[in-house]
Amino acid sequence: MMFVEDVIKLAEEKGYKPQEIKPRDIIELGDFGNIWIRRQTYEKAGFFHHGHKHDHDHVTLVVQGKALIEKEGYEPQIVEAEDWTYIQANVHHEIVALEDDTHIFCLFAMRDIETDEVVEAKRKWERRITVV
Repeated sequence: MMFVEDVIKLAEEKGYKPQEIKPRDIIELGDFGNIWIRRQTYEKAGFFHHGHKHDHDHVTLVVQGKALIEKEGYEPQIVEAEDWTYIQANVHHEIVALEDDTHIFCLFAMRDIETDEVVEAKRKWERRITVV
């Protein structure tokens, strides 16, 4: 996905030090009803989260700042605070912060409403929990 790489290069030219966000910047807040909430914090403009895809649809909500969200097969989208984008299952996507202190929430259903099957992310979360 070339556009995200172009934004990273531009950030470097402007004196920012782009870097991929670290696991500490991604916090699994957990489930609330049937909704899973994940928070991502981008400390500086140019910080990014390299692409991935999920086996479930989800909404990405920017609550503070501004981000470039690139989804495979779609035009890159700039999403500002209090706005969101819908990402379909199995669509590769990447995020780059365009402003310092950008905060993003990813929201998705934990169970498929038609099959009642638990989605991938919830299964991964359950494997991280150690029962003593």
